[in-house]
Amino acid sequence: MICLALNVASAQTAITPATSSQQIAGTPTQSSITAPDGGIVMYGTALNPLTNQPVRHLWIADASAGICRIDPDLDSPGPYAINPATCAFQLNGSRITGAGMTFDPTTNLLYFADQKQGIFQITYVAGGDNGNGMIDYTTLFGMGGNPAGAVFPAGQTGCALPGNPSNASSVVLDPQGNLWVGLKSATILRFNNPDAASVNF
Repeated sequence: MICLALNVASAQTAITPATSSQQIAGTPTQSSITAPDGGIVMYGTALNPLTNQPVRHLWIADASAGICRIDPDLDSPGPYAINPATCAFQLNGSRITGAGMTFDPTTNLLYFADQKQGIFQITYVAGGDNGNGMIDYTTLFGMGGNPAGAVFPAGQTGCALPGNPSNASSVVLDPQGNLWVGLKSATILRFNNPDAASVNF
């Protein structure tokens, strides 16, 4: 048996102001959030009266409701809850629940992974819904995906994913604007210039 001795650090630096965490939605509050798999904060154009700064809303990828906005904005006092008017998001009769999300503020494009249906691009309108921000569901574009049982068929638009990857779970944009996608099969893919994606991509 090997035993390790641990030294206790005694030269710690206090953080000012002290950090803390706060639960803003889900049990025990009033919001009916179910297993969110991703989240992102995006700005609107309306001004918060307390800060005189543009509103910031948390958008979540909820396992039941789909991609939804949490109201009120993060600089206003709660309680916070899903705004159901922001969630009506389906493809071929199946709800897109989303997962990891990343936003390109230069193109207003939101990229997200959906664990069942693939990788998508959609337009975010910061001035929508009276300046609180809204997703334009008419711009949904499937960039790729072919997990087993997917409602979105591979190759219909965008491109089929190479090999036999499992469900997509995370996305991130690099400084050059390329989209990197993490899949649960320990695969990482890159979409070059995703803002130029089209049905002929």
